[in-house]
Amino acid sequence: MSYTQTFYQQQGKQLREKAKTDYAQMIESLKEKGVGTESLDLLAAVEQKTHHYHWSVNSAELGGNMCLANEYPQVKISERKLKQIETIVTEENLILHPSGTDFGFPLLFNVLYGEELPSGRKIIHRLLSFHQYQTPPSYNVDIMSALERLKPSLLRQGNKELIDRFGLEPIDETGAAYFY
Repeated sequence: MSYTQTFYQQQGKQLREKAKTDYAQMIESLKEKGVGTESLDLLAAVEQKTHHYHWSVNSAELGGNMCLANEYPQVKISERKLKQIETIVTEENLILHPSGTDFGFPLLFNVLYGEELPSGRKIIHRLLSFHQYQTPPSYNVDIMSALERLKPSLLRQGNKELIDRFGLEPIDETGAAYFY
């Protein structure tokens, strides 16, 4: 193995470990702020299975920079677990927000916690991220079926108010914004 390959592997391992540590610290911080321990533990357990980071080096055209890239393994979230997640989003006053992706990648769903600091600054913590193909089969026929099945949670008044308060892109009920 060349020095460069060894260097990249070491750097990648360090960055993955830092990402895990940062996530665990964020979860503990939110528990201290009153977000339910059981809720956060469930979200963290699902996040650990559905979302990983891997080490990547951009092409020379993009500067050849090293970075952590997102990876979503082919792990399914059961319908029961997805319903639990939707309940947690409502009960803990979290945000469920879809994200369109470029180049035909699947639609992402993020569970977020918005925090307003005394300075007025707003911070958004990502607690869970999963894509449409990780949802139960009845949800992932296409983008529209995933949106339709999650619509009650996505369009819940409290969710829409939090999306607006934290400056997130409004949810497109037609789904057109998520096709690229």
